Amino acid sequence: MLTPVIDHILLVGFGGPTAPDEVEPFVRGIVASRSGPPPGVRTQSGGGEGDTRRRGQEARIQQVIGQYMAVGGVSPFNDWTMRQARALEDTLRAQGCDIPVSIGMRHWSPRIHDVLKEIAKTGKQHILCVALTAHLSGESRDKYVEAVDAGLASLGTQAPHVTWSAAQWYMSEGYLTALADHIQQAAGSDTTLKNSRLICTAHSIPQVANGCRSKSCVGGECCRQSDAPFYCRSIYETADALARQLNQTDYAVAFQSASGGPIPWIGPDVNTVIEQAAADGNDSVVVCPVGFICDHVEVLYDLDQQAAETARNAGLKFIRAETVGVHPQFITMLAHMIKDTIHDTES
Repeated sequence: MLTPVIDHILLVGFGGPTAPDEVEPFVRGIVASRSGPPPGVRTQSGGGEGDTRRRGQEARIQQVIGQYMAVGGVSPFNDWTMRQARALEDTLRAQGCDIPVSIGMRHWSPRIHDVLKEIAKTGKQHILCVALTAHLSGESRDKYVEAVDAGLASLGTQAPHVTWSAAQWYMSEGYLTALADHIQQAAGSDTTLKNSRLICTAHSIPQVANGCRSKSCVGGECCRQSDAPFYCRSIYETADALARQLNQTDYAVAFQSASGGPIPWIGPDVNTVIEQAAADGNDSVVVCPVGFICDHVEVLYDLDQQAAETARNAGLKFIRAETVGVHPQFITMLAHMIKDTIHDTES
């Protein structure tokens, strides 16, 4: 049987609460999806240990709820993703590719399985799925693939065909240009940027999920090696390329938003890197969240509040660059990537 022509695009993402009363069920839903000990961690049976773990988990839930409330009880993630979808749809149409673009979220509405059901009702037969992450890990694309597969399974014989975009764009010109533009806009002048330490951040993940070879791994040169785990290596490659594009020699990579728990997460942590910048004699830091393509709580709270406070306490000026969002170069890059995938499936 011939594979039908791609006739719909689905952008898949994490999702976020859109009103304060959605925060608690959203957070608890994420925790429920991660039930059980983290990969690689052995636990012993026993009520005392289980009670301790549950108390720790509940404390973490309340902490995250508080973070969402500190930024207004709303995540802009869904809104930004919809804006990206509309901008992508418009750009594709202007390039002669009139294909509808939808969004589906893994942890909140519009949920992936519901969106797939609605797409199937329209008679679309071949969906191109794009994971909204520049740096792939098991905590990103793999989980999205699982969510899409579950949604397709629920549709039975009515399920459309799905193709995943295999393109990797963490080193693409459009993505890097969008990051560079936002860094320059935030700094305000080349002089300010040159006199600052540029810190490129991405979401931390457990070392065991990253595939770290040593529990003492804290980033740096080991992540730049060709055989380093892809997630952290790709982030360092993005930072290196971005620094070259900006002709910025004083820069660092940092990770953020680690959830803690019984296992180590990849580092160094952004707050530690900010404090090191002060110790090295910097007057300011320019923080660019290269691992996030739009604003959500990890940016608005972990950077704009926590990291900014760390900088102030260290006597540093804190400057935060915008995420790529709907930057024209970024959206154009996505459009070209999608058109290339469509061409490949049809040839």
